[in-house]
Amino acid sequence: MSGVVIDSKVCVICGKVFPRPKGVYGKNWEGRQTCGRDCGAVLSWNGRGRKPRAKCTTCGKPVPEPRMKVCSRACRTVLRQCEWCGRMAKMRTYHKFCSLKCYASSRQVPVENRRCEQCGKEFSYKPRATTKGRFCSRECGGAHNAEHGVSPDLASDKMRILNADAIHESPIAGPYATHHTAKYWFLESPQGITFQARNLKLFIREHSILFTDDQLQMRASGRNRAYGGLVGLKPGARKSGAASAWHGWRWWSNGQIAWESAIADTIKDLAE
Repeated sequence: MSGVVIDSKVCVICGKVFPRPKGVYGKNWEGRQTCGRDCGAVLSWNGRGRKPRAKCTTCGKPVPEPRMKVCSRACRTVLRQCEWCGRMAKMRTYHKFCSLKCYASSRQVPVENRRCEQCGKEFSYKPRATTKGRFCSRECGGAHNAEHGVSPDLASDKMRILNADAIHESPIAGPYATHHTAKYWFLESPQGITFQARNLKLFIREHSILFTDDQLQMRASGRNRAYGGLVGLKPGARKSGAASAWHGWRWWSNGQIAWESAIADTIKDLAE
């Protein structure tokens, strides 16, 4: 019907019925599909084949910008119940508590009443990750350890044992010739027998018959006297210079030269 002007339409975005704006006639009104700029921006955005914009988390209307979560400042605050005190209060959409006091109260760990396993005394304990809360004081914990001969934290002891076993079995961390810090040693015994070894500690353990009990005695550093004496024979091991001999043991220089020469020949052959 020509000549008939429709005074209202339904917005294709929000579904709201909106009247004809004043001064809008003809093709401008016929082509109007949205109620306002916000819905018009959404329609224009979707019309370009882009991803539809998200809806406001408060009222459900489309947001003006894709990165926004609310459509306006009025939707930033909502009437919500505080999760700690339970009273209704206006707060931001991402807040759960009405005040800092309620937030701090919710973060406090409740205090528990426990009984000491050593003296039987009741004490207040605040659960934490670093302690188990089995004793009322360090004195009671130490007395319990002295009586039973074990640590209160058996899980830590078991883990420590498992770690020690894993280190001992590792080829690069255990007492083997493949240890990552092991070096080559060329030694000549007091009897004139020459040895080429890797990992000096392993050599001393496997040839303990060549050393006296006094030389195999362990020091406070965790190394025996034989190790400390043989280390000083290697050229460059000490700033003051290598020792010429230790209880008849000497550095086998010819063995080192022959070994280095063999390594150089091997590298040369591989390069060719």
